[in-house]
Amino acid sequence: MTANDYARRVEELYTVDTVMTAYYNKVLAGGKWEKMMSDIHLGYTKWSMPKRDSVPQVVRVEPLSKPTMGVAVEGCETLSPEGELELPVLIISRIASITSTSSIGERGHSILRSRQTNLGWT
Repeated sequence: MTANDYARRVEELYTVDTVMTAYYNKVLAGGKWEKMMSDIHLGYTKWSMPKRDSVPQVVRVEPLSKPTMGVAVEGCETLSPEGELELPVLIISRIASITSTSSIGERGHSILRSRQTNLGWT
């Protein structure tokens, strides 16, 4: 599933929740239990209760028009080829073990593949 599929699913499930709430409040037992279970339960973005239920914020992702290779290195904020990779400074100790992760893959059309290495310097 892509990020856009999940965004669509969030909106679908919000609609399902709205329909279920309307059924509970208006149809079930002739509306006998209306508002009995009507606490705000969707749309929280902080500890305080929102004024009404709302769809959680979703962002659509527009894939690149053509495949582009991307390289990402742990500790580096840029993604090649958009910018130059500035590799993090490594301080090597004789008693330390270094773990680093780098990812390389096709940006925009597939999940990046990752590789993790553990170099023992003892």
